[in-house]
Parts: sequence; structure tokens; C-alpha cells
Amino acid sequence: MTEIIKRIIKNIIPASGRRKIRDAYWWYIQSFIKQKYEQKAISNLKKKEKIRVIFLALYESVWKYDSLYQLMKADKMFEPIVLVCPIINYGHKHMLEQMEISFKHYTELGYNVIISYNKETNTFIDLEKDLQPDILFYTNPYKGLIDDRYYIDRFPHILTCYVPYGFNPVKFEWTYNLDFHNLLWRFFCETETTKRMIDQKSFIHGANCIVTGYPLYEKFCREPIRSLNTWKKQNKSKKKLIWAPHHSLEDCGGLQLSTFLQYYTFFLELAQIYFDEIQIAFKPHPLLKEKLYKHPDWGKEKTDLYYKKWDNNLNTQLFEDEYIDLFKTSDAIIHDCGSFTIEYLYTKKPCMYLTNGHNLEQYNELGKQAFNCYYHGSNESDIQSFIQDVILNGIDVNIKKREDFFTRNLLPPHRLTAAENIINEIKKQLQ
Repeated sequence: MTEIIKRIIKNIIPASGRRKIRDAYWWYIQSFIKQKYEQKAISNLKKKEKIRVIFLALYESVWKYDSLYQLMKADKMFEPIVLVCPIINYGHKHMLEQMEISFKHYTELGYNVIISYNKETNTFIDLEKDLQPDILFYTNPYKGLIDDRYYIDRFPHILTCYVPYGFNPVKFEWTYNLDFHNLLWRFFCETETTKRMIDQKSFIHGANCIVTGYPLYEKFCREPIRSLNTWKKQNKSKKKLIWAPHHSLEDCGGLQLSTFLQYYTFFLELAQIYFDEIQIAFKPHPLLKEKLYKHPDWGKEKTDLYYKKWDNNLNTQLFEDEYIDLFKTSDAIIHDCGSFTIEYLYTKKPCMYLTNGHNLEQYNELGKQAFNCYYHGSNESDIQSFIQDVILNGIDVNIKKREDFFTRNLLPPHRLTAAENIINEIKKQLQ
């Protein structure tokens, strides 16, 4: 549905009428267009000996497909390739920086990786012509983040898949009901609770949604720690605390979680107060730096200086890389993020959520269950009590809640990993 048509409908037709038009539109798309393209694509793939799968990678810090990529690489049926794509919403310089970071990261992991942009000739890879994909896996759903030439609406005749880049705890439809989500061939979701929400509220009522579990399960619970040098070396044993602030300094489509501006000085002070007992890793959301660059009270110089402070102190560090080993080797976390609310519960370790007065208004059913497993901090005193009582003295009254949540919600179905469930679903459809 074009943006022009959407605006016309919104301006001249009442809400009840718009819902009927929307439902009729998506019923038509699902029944007569999507299914036609998908059935033809599946029929063509049944004739092939090897399926070429292209993963469209953006920020390396939100990559969730490692276990799936490795399984496909080991399976003679698949040929997986990672295509590093341009992030365009923060300008050309940011795009180049992030593509170089991602390309280096995926190369070091041993992936078959291609970079989509040639800065010498200022040209982009033609995804369909140059790579001839059979299946596309997206890593982010937002139009305007990835370059339009790689967005899902360009490839109706190719099978498209998506695993959410974060374990979704919030209720907003942009997490599951954008045009992107409804255009997918397969939307692999985390839990039955999540699927119920999608079935009830998405335009196509979850017709493409399959519960597979979340691929981070493998990373947290099946794989060993890869890096033993995640934390800065100390002269004595100290508790390892993560502070992970969100980027939503302002309203982001209804989402406003961040407490960074309230506590940015205090956490550096905490590192000095507890210098002999804790070390703190500053793990900001990947978008926080760009938001601070544009903030009227911050800007690039102040932001860069602040980030640098975290790297310079003896018992603090800046951590902007892939965070699995950081979580696994930590003792606790304090944050105000969305997906981390659920993801950190894979560790079953103590956790505090920094509240801003309206968090529960923003959570879905699963998010509320996860939130209730946390200690909650609304001021500096709450934070210090958590550090002293829970982290240092081990008085952890919420441990049973976290263990119960893990058992109920974080174990993938069928006694398999999420990656195994995803591959099984693809193979089942191509039989």
C-alpha cells in the first residue's frame, strides 16, 4: 500500500472504515498476491540441490543469526552468505563506519561475507542480479534504516524471513505489525505468548508466524564462552556489573524508556565509591551515541569525551561489541532497555530495571512477566541498595522468579534449538 493512498484514506475515512479497508486490503494481499509468489518460489526451490540464503546484516551488535548461519553452513542443502548492508539514517560517514565494523566482525567469525557498497566507485551490489538469492533473512524491519534498494518490498518473488533483532517485551505494533512483518514469508517468533499477540493484532493475523524460540538460547545455554578477555583486568577479584542505557531520550514511536540523562554522572561516581568491590561495563544501546550527538545539551565533543571516560578509568570500560559473553561473564545488570529485559534472564543472574514512571504502560504480556522478575530502581538510593544488598551481600529474593520465567518462556519448543526449529520449518515447506 503506497504512502499516498494511506494518507488519503486517513484524511477522509473514519477509523472504523479504515480498519475495514485495511483488513480487506491485507486479505487480498495475503490470499491472492503473497501466496501466489510464495508458492511459485517454493516450487522453483524444490528443483534446486542447494538453496542460497542471504543474511542482510546491519549493526553487528544486534546480530542474532550466528547459530542459524553455522547450522546452514554445515548442511549441504544451504549456501549461507552474509551481505553487509548500508545503514542510511545517520548519514554517509556513519554508514561507512558501521559497514567497516560489521564487515570486520563477520570476517573474523569466518563467515562468507560480502560488503554491499564499493566506496571507490560509489556503487552498490544489485542483490537479485549479482547474488541470486533463494531466501532472504532480514535483521531489522524498519524502512529508512536499510537502503531502500534492499528493503523487503523490492523482492515479493523471493522468500523472506525474519527473527526479531531483540526479544520483544513491548506492545507497540511497530515490533510485529509493520508492512514489513506482514510481507514476510516466515516470521519466526520467540514464544506462544508472542504469537497470540501477533495472531490477534497483525494485519494478516499471524498467518506467516511460526514459534521457534529465540536464537540467543543457543548462545547463552549451549555454547561455551568465546572470549575470556571481555572484562578489563583488575588487581583483585571484583563483581562485574553491566550498565546498559537505552537510546530513547525522547518519544520513539510511543517507546520512551531511557533514564540515561538522570544517571549518567552517578554511574561514574558509583565506580569510584565501590572501586575495591565492583567493576562496571558501560554497554550503551548502539543508537544512543547518535542521539546524544544531536541532543542540544550534548553534541559530539561532550558525548565522545563521556564515552572515553568509561574506557580510561581502571575499573570501568566501554563495551560496544556483541554482548553475549559480556552477559555470561557478568554478575549483574542494571538497565532500562527493551529486549535486554528478557534477554538477560537467560543468565538467571540478578538484574535491576531503572524505571521512569510509565514502563508497564509500554509492555506486552511477556514483557510484564519479565519486568516482575527484576528489582526496580527509581532513584540513586535504590541503585546503591541493589549493589550493596544483592550484588555484594548476595541477598537475592528474586532468583526463583527468574528461574521460573526461564523454564516457562525461554526454552525453545520441540526440545530443539531455535536454529534447528527454523531450519526444520524451511525444509518442511520445501519438501
